[in-house]
Formats: sequence, structure tokens, C-alpha cells
Amino acid sequence: MIDTSAATTRQEKVKIITDQLEQGIKDLLDSEKYKEYLGKMSKLHNYSFNNSILILLQKPDASMVAGMTTWNREFHRTINKGEHGITILAPVTFKKDIPKPVFDADGNPQYDEDGNLRLQIDRLEIQSFRPVYVFDVSQTSGEPVPTLGPDELSGTVENYDKIFEALKEVSPVPITFETITDGSKGYYSHKEKRIAIKEGMSPAMTLSTALHEIAHSMVHSQEVLRATGEVKDRQTKEVEAESISYACAKSIIGLDTSEYSFAYIAGWAGERKLEAIKESLETIRKCTDNIISAVERHLHPELSLSLGESQKQTKHKALSA
Repeated sequence: MIDTSAATTRQEKVKIITDQLEQGIKDLLDSEKYKEYLGKMSKLHNYSFNNSILILLQKPDASMVAGMTTWNREFHRTINKGEHGITILAPVTFKKDIPKPVFDADGNPQYDEDGNLRLQIDRLEIQSFRPVYVFDVSQTSGEPVPTLGPDELSGTVENYDKIFEALKEVSPVPITFETITDGSKGYYSHKEKRIAIKEGMSPAMTLSTALHEIAHSMVHSQEVLRATGEVKDRQTKEVEAESISYACAKSIIGLDTSEYSFAYIAGWAGERKLEAIKESLETIRKCTDNIISAVERHLHPELSLSLGESQKQTKHKALSA
């Protein structure tokens, strides 16, 4: 439970929550659960850039790929009937004996007593490639694949409809529901300038996803990145978006998504881990504050009106002085 009672401003409250985010990720990375997760996931092969392209060309929604033997032995999963493997190129090394002339110290070729050119055999290792087949986790069945946290948030949210309508008003782009089958909870389309959220999820997961995609639309749109001159890889974008979602959910709704969000962030942070969060803290805090402020204006318009009247009175007094 995060205690924000000492905060006197919205900005202080956001800082307390994001500081807890950083600590929560650190605790997760230091946990036995994380070590066990890494040990299991290390069995998955890291594919070369070229093979990664081949995988995406054949199965764009691939998320976790391995060969049949790895799925069977390490994860106790079998390939679903009728599934077609994803073709990649595996390196193959073989040895070949290459005869070469023997030369003396002066560089002259040597001959044996029968006048034949003396040869020495050099054994070379030659690398080639052969096609092999791998499968995405969605093509397999069996024991659950290890995860750091739940695959999805569950539970209801008080005033869900009202909060979701406020998020739709705050979002820079339209939000719609649709059937999504690639395993993702939602997405922000740069090209179409819209947000799509998977139908049928719990209120908690739906609001968390909406906040995540709104964050993408606010800080990762092509227009924003072009204006700021920033270049961000997907790793950074996902860490920022889920961090913003976590902080906003905690502040706006009182919804604790840490079990899901911390695992998501740790997974995307990769080797950079806490550094990825620290480098993005300013972006996370600024966007979180903007979303909270905008949502509060929609949920509590009377506060905005009171503030507006107060500002008018202050301005009037200043002009009268």
C-alpha cells in the first residue's frame, strides 16, 4: 500500500508513486521468482537479426519462439496439430581437408623423391546454413509458460463507466473496442491515429490498457518525437507507457496494478533494468501529471470552475491595484 497522505500537491503525489514504482521493480529484480524466471527463459534461443526478420515475415504476431525439442523438453509443451513451422536458417559447421604445396625457407616448392609436389593437408572449418523449423508459443499446448506476473488484471472498478468516458475525453485520439487475437491487450495506431482495446477484458485490465495506450499517443506519437527530436526504441516506449499507466491507475482510481505492471516493465527493461526507468522518470512523471490533471477536470468539473473563478478574481484584483 502506497501512502500518499503526506503529499500536499498533485506533483508530490505523483513523485511518491513513481518512487515506489522504481523500488517495486528493484524488489522484483532481486527476488527468487525473477531468478527462477531467468533460468527458465534462458532456454529460449536468441535469434539473429536476419532470423528475427524471417520470423516476423512468416508470423508477425510471434512473441516467444523455440524449436520443437526445446518446447518438449524444457517447457513440457507440444506442437498443436496442423501447425506449420516457421522457417529460419541455422548455422552448420563442417570440416574440409584442403591440400596445399609445401615451400622451403626461400619460398620454393618442395618435391618428394619421385618428383611429386609435396603437399600438406590444412583442415578448414567451413560455415554454411540449413533451414530449420521453430514454433511460436501460440502454436503449442501444455504446461503454462513461466511468467513474472499475471497475464491479465481481474476485478471490477467503482465508477468504471464514468472513468472510462473521462479517459476517452482526455485521449488525443479516439478509443474503440475490437476483437484482438494476437495476444495483445490493445494498441495505438500511428497511421490511423486511434487506440484499439481488446473486447471482453475485465474493467481493471481495460482501464489499465487504455491508460497505457493513451500514454503512447501522448509521448510516442510521430509528431511529438519529431518535435522534440527524440529517438526512442520500443523497449523505452513500453517501459514509459506501462509506468505511466501504473502511476495513473494508482492515483486516479486507487487501482494497484503492480503485480501486472512491474512484471511487464521488468520484461521490457531487459538488461538496462532500473536504468531504463531512471532515464525516463521525467517523461513518466510529466505525462502522468498531465493525464491526472485532465481526468480530474472531467470527473470533477466543479473544481475546475472554482479554480477558474479564483483565477479571475486574482486577475481582477491585480488589474485594480
